[in-house]
Amino acid sequence: MSKLNTLICFVKQLINLVVFVDLAFLCFNFNLLSLLFRKMKHFWPSLLLITNLILLKLSISIESSPNHCLFNRLCYCSSLDNSLYDVTCLGLPLPSFPVLPFESIFRLNVIGFSKLRELDAQALANSSLSALFIKKSKLSIIDSLAFKPSWTTLTTLDLSYNQLNKLPIHSLINFSSLQWLSLKGNQIDDVSLLLIHPNTTDLWSTLQNLFLGDNLLTSLPDSTFIKLVNLQFLDLDNNLITKIEGIPFPSSLE
Repeated sequence: MSKLNTLICFVKQLINLVVFVDLAFLCFNFNLLSLLFRKMKHFWPSLLLITNLILLKLSISIESSPNHCLFNRLCYCSSLDNSLYDVTCLGLPLPSFPVLPFESIFRLNVIGFSKLRELDAQALANSSLSALFIKKSKLSIIDSLAFKPSWTTLTTLDLSYNQLNKLPIHSLINFSSLQWLSLKGNQIDDVSLLLIHPNTTDLWSTLQNLFLGDNLLTSLPDSTFIKLVNLQFLDLDNNLITKIEGIPFPSSLE
């Protein structure tokens, strides 16, 4: 009975190990696994069962994790289905985007693109996106056609912590589905460009969340955001605003 109790005890420990820990934990705990296996060496049928459970856990973890993209080893790609992809690129030391081989990308997340200063018209020409994040890079210039393939599909755009010194309104004005926009942490000192574009653009009615915190704004002219009729959230924290004229905010914020 004591051997049976020992077996039950160790089986429970192994099942807990397989079910509740992740791949990284398993990889760094081979000593624990070896010890448990040695103590159970007389119970090979049970050992085989538990080993299969562990291998199943490992295979699931590996299969569900993103892989290095073929077009760049600093990018990670995962397929959401046969035609939609999720791509993350970290610390690319390139002055321009690598050519993306996918027609449809659900989310493109680029962080620390240290040499990227300009987003030209061809940068994203091959792919339509649903969400785009270009963060903590050196981006300062965006071509008016840079986002053209995604004008109707993009709902989320994050350009935070770059080096934009003005509102890139000419690059944004043609979006028809954009709901979430972050320009936080740039060097933008003027948002009056919002006032000079026609009321017919879809952007005015779709945008619901706008982040302009950590910039260099000093004033808000009358009616600055008045065209954003469905705006629900506006972040202006940590600017240098000392002057607010008239009524710069839409009634949707009230």
